[in-house]
Amino acid sequence: MSQWAGSGIISYYLAAILKSVGITSPASIEGIQGGISIATLAFSIPLSMYIKYVKRRTLWLCSTLSMLLCYTVITACSASFSKTGNARTGQVVIAFIYLFNLAYQLGYGALYYTYMLSLLPHAMRTQGVALSLIVGYAMAFFNQYVNPIAFVNIGWYYYLVYLVLLFVYGVVIWFFFPETMGMTRMYSAFLVVLPALNFY
Repeated sequence: MSQWAGSGIISYYLAAILKSVGITSPASIEGIQGGISIATLAFSIPLSMYIKYVKRRTLWLCSTLSMLLCYTVITACSASFSKTGNARTGQVVIAFIYLFNLAYQLGYGALYYTYMLSLLPHAMRTQGVALSLIVGYAMAFFNQYVNPIAFVNIGWYYYLVYLVLLFVYGVVIWFFFPETMGMTRMYSAFLVVLPALNFY
């Protein structure tokens, strides 16, 4: 989920995205990339300090739904720009790319390891993190080599894939992610299994 939430195409191919909405100046592209990095850092520092006071499942849901909203706007404005060439729609895309990155950090950046570790018993943490990294690197391979081919060939239509994925992630989080705030690890691990048993 963290690799295929749409952040891969934005982080690896931001320059191509910006060019697709009329931002072609190298100085503008670099300025936007730098601004996104600074904004993400500025948001992540206070988030890391206060994350222990917020429910984990709530953060996951807020992050996913916010990313879905941002990607919807990015898709709609990119489609509009491709038809009309209106520079304002390109500016809206830039604003929502900033917001998308902040929404990603809210859940997927802040909770990636902490949530997984809160679900795993102490004896299984190493294996769980190792498995997560293997899957994550495999998905990053996809981001690195498949995303550019798809984006070059179908342009903004490729965003629709991530819209569907974000919707699916929201459903999975709603039905299968237990709340782990203030709970012991054994009880949290039990909660992972419980929704699956009720589902069937």
